[in-house]
Formats: sequence, C-alpha cells, structure tokens
Amino acid sequence: MKILYLDVTRGAAGDMLASSLLSLLPDTDGVVRALNAANLPAVFKAETLTASGVSGLHLSAIPVKEERCHGGMEMISHTVSSLAVADTVKEKILGVYGILAEAEGKVHGVPAGEVHFHEIGRPAAIASVAAFCMIEDAIDPDRIVATPVRTGFGKVRCAHGVLDVPTPATAEILNGMPYFAGEVEGELCTPTGAAIVKYFADEYGEMPPDGAGFSGIGMGTKKLPEPGYVRAILTERLGC
Repeated sequence: MKILYLDVTRGAAGDMLASSLLSLLPDTDGVVRALNAANLPAVFKAETLTASGVSGLHLSAIPVKEERCHGGMEMISHTVSSLAVADTVKEKILGVYGILAEAEGKVHGVPAGEVHFHEIGRPAAIASVAAFCMIEDAIDPDRIVATPVRTGFGKVRCAHGVLDVPTPATAEILNGMPYFAGEVEGELCTPTGAAIVKYFADEYGEMPPDGAGFSGIGMGTKKLPEPGYVRAILTERLGC
C-alpha cells in the first residue's frame, strides 16, 4: 500500500503543500512544464530555498495577470472547467474550494454559493491548489496521513482587516481536525492549506521513521523566527 505522509507541524499553506509533493518527484522540470501547460492563471517556477539551515523546494505561482478576484464558486468552476487536466483533478480542485466556500459562508452568514473569495480567489492561490491536486493525482497514493496542523498565533492583516490567528475561516475548516498553535507568532496555516489537508487526509497520525521512504520538503517564504515548511514522505506500509 502506497502511503503519503504530510508533516504539517511547521504550518500548512497551498504553495508549501504543492512544493512538498513536487520535491518527491525526480523530474522537477518535467512536472513544472506540465503545470505550465494546464492553462492555469499563473506561471510556475521551482527553486531551492534555504532558511535556518533547512533547504527545500519552493514552487511559486506568478499570476499571468495581477488582479484581485472577488468571485465565488461560479468563478472557480469556470476556471477549473477550462483547465487542460484530468476530470479527477478538476473534481479535487472543486472539492478543496467547496470546503473553503462552506467555511467562508459560515463565517459571514451566507450560503456557500454566495461567498465571494478574496485572497483565496487570487490566481496564485487557485494555481497552488491546482498544482497540489495535479501532483497528488500523478502520485496516486492509496492513503494520505497528516500530522496535527500547526497554526501559529497572533494577528494577521487581510482583506477583512486585522484578524486573529488562526483566522475565522481557517478555524472553521480546522473543526474536527487535530491542530495546535505552537510557539511561533504569525499565520502558519492558511485557509487554503487547511482546506487541502482536510480534503485529502484519510487519517491523522505520526510520521514514519526517517529512511522509511522518499522524502522531500516544501519551503514557505514568510519571514518567521522559525522556517515554515511541509515535509512529505512517500512510503509503503509493511505487511500491506
């Protein structure tokens, strides 16, 4: 049985999660070319980043057209329908955004179909979610296991003003999931990151021992006292 483990004890964001999966694959350039051929609203670039002695891959999504999107699920559905990807990938992207819409709807007291996305509706955010879904679909794990999510604490400025960390939408998504604040001040878990983990994780548990499979690190870019990253391990459970 092929098991994909996601270590989100240092945070969870769309770019970090997508980067961690990309780091598992040997042909990084080939995967980036495939992402750039999918008709997404961003151009991808992969590079190695190092912070506090930790090195990993970062997959950045540079918007084709820099703009602030305020559309909802209708806009997301239209974007996804035009992608040159498998139907299974489109279903997964819409599943992640469905979680985001439900959470935003509960926070703002409106039906999910009437939610207007702000940061999470930007081209870079859509592209990062799509990248994770495309790479996960290519890896095709039998199960995905995630650790408890580290959220950080404090305040963050966003489209709705200054909010507590985790933000209301992130906190809503995290309901029913194991998570903890940790000791680093800042937003370590974004709504998009929480939604990806919630949609894909079949269970929550510990990471396997080092050397138990192929491992990679997806780096974040926020300037924090400790580096933010997601560690991914692809392995097979003994006896399965």
